[in-house]
Amino acid sequence: MKSLKRYLKIYWLSISRAYMTDLEYRFNFAASLLNTLFSFISTLIFFNIIYLRAREIGGWSQYELLTLLGVYLLIKGFFEFTVRKGLDRLPRYVRRGTFDGVLLRPVGSLFQVIASKLDFDDLSQILLAVILIAYSLKHLNWAFNPVYLSAFLLMIAAAAVILLANYLMIMTSTFYLTNIHHEDIYKNFLQMTRIPLDIYSPKVQFIFTYIVPLAFFVTLPAKTLLGKLNPILLVTAPIFALLNLYLAVKFWNFSLRYYSSASG
Repeated sequence: MKSLKRYLKIYWLSISRAYMTDLEYRFNFAASLLNTLFSFISTLIFFNIIYLRAREIGGWSQYELLTLLGVYLLIKGFFEFTVRKGLDRLPRYVRRGTFDGVLLRPVGSLFQVIASKLDFDDLSQILLAVILIAYSLKHLNWAFNPVYLSAFLLMIAAAAVILLANYLMIMTSTFYLTNIHHEDIYKNFLQMTRIPLDIYSPKVQFIFTYIVPLAFFVTLPAKTLLGKLNPILLVTAPIFALLNLYLAVKFWNFSLRYYSSASG
């Protein structure tokens, strides 16, 4: 318990430091917010252009697809604020040899890397996501259902853990492949989740659910909110998430044993 409180305190200090940094560079912060807003508006225009010629895509109506887009922004914003920016620094640490210093500190190396970088402008994605989801559900005449909402929050938590686990595995490969842009792999895969995976064949859907678990990131949480998810997946999602996280942490610890220090 003491160890958990210590880590929470350190993480809170990291959040405070990130907040003060954003206040110091207010113009950059404002520019980032405008860029996020512009990207959001451009995406909305793109989706509306699609529905000028089609009433539904893969069984998803216009507002159902906007709900999916909102879930995408919610997951992406939360993940990038809490985890991604820190893990993105790992290749730089390894190449420059500064990861040696991380290993010498009396705090878990993985936690240090994750907490090393936070950007408050990512929170704007979460706000836009909540607005878009609420707007879409209103047009779908969605009636408040505590069961669907609780299941949705459970699936969001599972999605966040699975995304963390898979991104951690990608970034851990930095210890073996230092000159690859690992973050590009994440961007390319996550971009695919903005569209419903139902448009693919059953075989491809199986691959994107259990082998490369893209479905868990956005499609399945959105289906849960809309009351379309198979209950079996709702039960298996948390188990699958914990299994992914366990394997990712094991891979991290295994790779640390073979990390070659910059000092030799």
